[in-house]
Amino acid sequence: MEGIIRIDGYVTELEGSTIRYYAVKGKKRYPMPECHKDMYDGDHLAIVKRTLERPELFDCEAEHYIPLRTASP
Repeated sequence: MEGIIRIDGYVTELEGSTIRYYAVKGKKRYPMPECHKDMYDGDHLAIVKRTLERPELFDCEAEHYIPLRTASP
């Protein structure tokens, strides 16, 4: 798969009254959508940018990063 970014982990921050999720690689942070928040763990330490044709079906932005599973089954 092309465009895969290996990351160090995820952070959650409170910005005002909004919860924001980020994937972190060194000092670089990638904004992550709330729709995949259940996968922001140590089993999903890679991300890739995707564009959805029908984002309303997933309650996500059209273009966003998604987590990829890196742990063994």
